[in-house]
Amino acid sequence: IAEFKPQELASVALAAAKCFGKGAGDPQDPTMPGDRYPIVDALPPEVYEFFMAVLPWVAGRLPYFSSQSLANIATSFLAVQQSLGSQVSSYNLYGSVAMEVQRRLITSDPLAKIENGALLLLLRNLPAAPRAACGQAVCLLFEEAYRRVTQDTLNQKEL
Repeated sequence: IAEFKPQELASVALAAAKCFGKGAGDPQDPTMPGDRYPIVDALPPEVYEFFMAVLPWVAGRLPYFSSQSLANIATSFLAVQQSLGSQVSSYNLYGSVAMEVQRRLITSDPLAKIENGALLLLLRNLPAAPRAACGQAVCLLFEEAYRRVTQDTLNQKEL
């Protein structure tokens, strides 16, 4: 795992979540957690082991993820959280994601900006995370989306 780049790891996690996580098999949007998708009780052992090995690595390196990779990793863990149980909480992954999102939204560093696609993916999926961990970040994401819509930097096609 240490040899993966953050983008590569996020892509593999997203692919695994699309295949085996909540929403697997839905041709419309398999990465969107929510009540309309069946709950997956158990991941195949190899997929479970992958997510468990990735969890501590990811939790400590979120600042190194691009905004799209950050959105992908959050989406991936949200899609498989039912199968991982309390393990995700023990690493405070969602709280760490929320803090990183907040940092990127309030910084003036243009390299830390969250691109529109990543912003929308986070808006679609992060509300499924525990509210105590991500509620403030979700509010900031909605504020940012509103700001971009009113300033015409987030256009209709992207929505």
